[in-house]
Amino acid sequence: MGKPLIRGVVSLAFMFAFAAAARAAEDAFFDVPFDKLPVIEGTMPGFAQNQDAEVLRKRALLPPYVVLDGAGEAYANLEETSGANTLKSSLFVRAPAGQEVKGRLYLPNDDGSTMVVLKPIHNFLI
Repeated sequence: MGKPLIRGVVSLAFMFAFAAAARAAEDAFFDVPFDKLPVIEGTMPGFAQNQDAEVLRKRALLPPYVVLDGAGEAYANLEETSGANTLKSSLFVRAPAGQEVKGRLYLPNDDGSTMVVLKPIHNFLI
């Protein structure tokens, strides 16, 4: 009686593993640098213009985030360096393949006092 139960559990585990792999194959993944992200609503903050240490500290307390209107998940990566005046930031998205991705991107404003809302152009088909 123990062996059929073990075989059943192993078979069930394989079924779940194959179902998860098939689901992952139906998703699309992409990475869009902020400087290449077309925005239809809102204004991208001018991070490189204000590199004061206090402003950088304030902006670090307001992490960026993304809200998608549909299925999937997205993350905003905001990298600032105070000395080099550079901004290396990207929007990472996982969403169902072949579907439009819509949502909003929330970033700290220029002086780190509040968040600004950006609505990227929503006709990315992935």
